[in-house]
Amino acid sequence: MRTKFSVLLLLSFVVLASVAWGQNPYTMEPAPLKASAPVSATVRSAIEPQGMRVVTFGHGMKITVCEVWWAKTVFTYAKAMGPANAIYGKLQRGTLLGVLYFPTPIDDGRDQKIRAGYYTMRYVQMPQTRAHENVSTYPDFVALSPAGSDAKSHQTIPMETLLVMSRRASQTTHAAIISLAPVNPSLEELPAVGVDDTNQCVLQVKIHAKQPAAKAGEEMKLAIVLIPAREENGGS
Repeated sequence: MRTKFSVLLLLSFVVLASVAWGQNPYTMEPAPLKASAPVSATVRSAIEPQGMRVVTFGHGMKITVCEVWWAKTVFTYAKAMGPANAIYGKLQRGTLLGVLYFPTPIDDGRDQKIRAGYYTMRYVQMPQTRAHENVSTYPDFVALSPAGSDAKSHQTIPMETLLVMSRRASQTTHAAIISLAPVNPSLEELPAVGVDDTNQCVLQVKIHAKQPAAKAGEEMKLAIVLIPAREENGGS
């Protein structure tokens, strides 16, 4: 019975997501990392120099949502770690996923105001506690840290250190976070950006992942929520 329900749920996700992504207000274009970007030399050497710019259109104008440069390699565990409902449990916590640039201030996954600028993205799993209720269905997030303060390259960072760095981005007692989401299995051509069935702007990509001691790696699909869905009438 559970297996039948899971199959029906997956089919529903594919159908709804396909409809939503078919009505796509977003597109992508190349975005080389500028020499003037405040990114440390160690992090710069660990990310792809050619990134992607996500844009949309409003009032006849092209609007940049963000620019992203993914890590050349992200590090994984031999088996999934963390909560059973983690989507990306094989990712090592604290591993560098890439660098994000926001040209204008944004709201993060907790509705915290994040200033415009460059931020490193590192994988974290949010504790399943009351303080984190209603943030996301899944515990998978990236913690944002000001790029100038992160010089650890691809090395994983202990959670305590990462939270201190990320609070510099949020300027609150909570880390600055962005949700990771399940991949849309109907999307075969990646990278792709679009609106999912909950009206979120989601970027889906393939990244190169490997265990630190392994000689070879593998491709991993990953989806990140660039613009969360917001409830009307001021809710979140």
